[in-house]
Amino acid sequence: MKLRLLRFLNPFVFLGILALMLGLQSHFFETIPFNYFQPECVIFFAVWFALKRELLEGGILTLFAAYITELQSAAPKGVLMAAALAVFMVLRFVNNAVQLTTKTQLVVGVALSAVLYRISILIGLTYLNAFDNDIWTTIRLLGPTTLTHTALALPFLTLFQRVDQGTLKDPRAAVRMESDYYIDEELI
Repeated sequence: MKLRLLRFLNPFVFLGILALMLGLQSHFFETIPFNYFQPECVIFFAVWFALKRELLEGGILTLFAAYITELQSAAPKGVLMAAALAVFMVLRFVNNAVQLTTKTQLVVGVALSAVLYRISILIGLTYLNAFDNDIWTTIRLLGPTTLTHTALALPFLTLFQRVDQGTLKDPRAAVRMESDYYIDEELI
């Protein structure tokens, strides 16, 4: 009974973490010197859901995370959702083709996902004819935000791993599932 309840609460725990991260993001990164290093929290969630969830469950959770991010943003409706889903789908395809299993591969995957997310936003804004100076702003912020995502990749993915272990895994199980990833002898 307890295990079923924890499995049911897992998506809500992730969405609660996202809401907390978005609150911190919008509070601490609103001034000029800090906004160069503002992480897009939805990228970490899209990466985790692409690596650790089935296609339907991960896609739905990514869309919920992107919708919550979009509520907090001033971007046109649907642009952030499309960008997050593009990150989810591309990383899922790359993971199926290459199997991202080491820490280095995961960090590179997060960094490339951050670049893809920004490019997807620019494509969406171009399609809607809704960008003014967003191209130059995106190019100027692309380097620092990608470095921020790279630096924060392992702490966030480790946090997500612990949430999943506490809510999805049966502690009495002796055999690890085939879908788990091993990074330098650590489960992630």
